[in-house]
Amino acid sequence: MPVAPGHGPENRGRLTPCPSRSATPLQATRDTCRKHPQALVVTADLAAQVALSRLLESLLFRATVAASCHEALALLAKPDARENYELVVVDHDVPGMDGPGFADQVRRLRGPGVSPRILLLAGEGDPTAAAAAREGRVDAVVGKPASPSSLLDAIDRSSAGRGSGGQNLGNRVGSGERTPPDPTGCRILLAVDNAVTRAVVGGLLRATGCEVAVAADSAEAVARATERSFSLMLMDVGVPTMDGFEVCTRIRTWEQE
Repeated sequence: MPVAPGHGPENRGRLTPCPSRSATPLQATRDTCRKHPQALVVTADLAAQVALSRLLESLLFRATVAASCHEALALLAKPDARENYELVVVDHDVPGMDGPGFADQVRRLRGPGVSPRILLLAGEGDPTAAAAAREGRVDAVVGKPASPSSLLDAIDRSSAGRGSGGQNLGNRVGSGERTPPDPTGCRILLAVDNAVTRAVVGGLLRATGCEVAVAADSAEAVARATERSFSLMLMDVGVPTMDGFEVCTRIRTWEQE
């Protein structure tokens, strides 16, 4: 779901620009694809393929799935994929070779300058996974089963490691040295028409201490957003009545009045 930063009176003008209202659907789709990084999921487990793809898509990645290391390497070797994949999530037990061995192959194939960030899915406390992270063979380790928070945390760690040359990244995996921000008191507007999604996402957010308001359609989303300020807005781009881009445009117009 697209995420819009805080948009109350104290945060005017800070919403991410949306495509022009005159843009064609094809232009809007191309704009969205350029903004959303691509991720490759490498696992033979069908349930994990579905779960990881959905988790990544919820984080605004475009997910592609490969059931084996050889299939994944073939995808990464395509000329038009050289710089497309920014993230690879690989199962430690994927068929063909183990996860760290696959990561080595990717780096040899792509080169150090254009290699994607590589996250290794492994059982909790797996010593070989921890060693692979310490040695810099993978950028971060994600415990099985992956959750939204653990996946996002691993992506964050991998980005930090790349920013500092990737040194000592493995030493931080599972060390608990990172203190997450306290979301208590954060006000979030959740705009999505699916009742199950509203219940699940709303429950997860409230469990962190956030205050959550919900909207079942775009008209309700605009009404709630203009009634009070929110720290964050989570909105389905396909919310009924108006799409998410139109909702953003209306809220931004209201802020400027």
